[in-house]
Amino acid sequence: MVLVEHQSSINENMPLRDLMYISTVLKRMIDTTRLYREKRLMIPRPSFVVLYNGTKDFPAYRELRLSDSFLGEKEKDEEDALQLIVKVYNINTEKNSEILGRCETLRQYSRFVEIMRSYREDSELTNDVIVEVLDQCKKEGILTEFLDKYGTEIVEMLFKELTREEDLEISRLDGYEEGERAGFTKGERAGFTKGERTGAERGAKQKQCEIAKNFKKSGIPIDVIAKNTGLSEKEIAGL
Repeated sequence: MVLVEHQSSINENMPLRDLMYISTVLKRMIDTTRLYREKRLMIPRPSFVVLYNGTKDFPAYRELRLSDSFLGEKEKDEEDALQLIVKVYNINTEKNSEILGRCETLRQYSRFVEIMRSYREDSELTNDVIVEVLDQCKKEGILTEFLDKYGTEIVEMLFKELTREEDLEISRLDGYEEGERAGFTKGERAGFTKGERTGAERGAKQKQCEIAKNFKKSGIPIDVIAKNTGLSEKEIAGL
């Protein structure tokens, strides 16, 4: 059983989040009355993976451990009573992560995002830009079948997503500076976090819902919309 999450920013709390996720999944899978029987109950072997493709520098591979969140010092040679390891792979092409060599579709997706970012830095979204992006992807054999069906919609959606990432970063900086001006020595707590939560995230959530609603009307499969907007399939179904 593999729990995979795609992220454009690193979250150090992933081990704790995955602990909650796997608990929920197991509760749904298991008849809890069997937990009180003498015979051991077997469960699927879990694996926890994050695929990172943000713009901040990050190693090709890193492990996040639940034990890093534990308060207090443990005794020498003492084993952690509870552990959960999340494997984080940087799937940006310049990092040449070994996982890209094992999954051609993932490699193509990573290259597609790289192409999109290069256009996003220098261009506004126009029909000509959409055509150029899709032509370049076609020449390189990038996600050809998928982009033949949904190319225009996906390019528009990813442009907006990259813009959202920029907006979040600006909101973080604005919140930090606001906290600094107000005299907070811990601007991250008073400005940075507050500014991100109260402004950017609510706006980003609303924008994601609008995008998802438009794609749903266009007949794009819900699982594809979920993968590219970050919304759950349940949220999308309710739009």
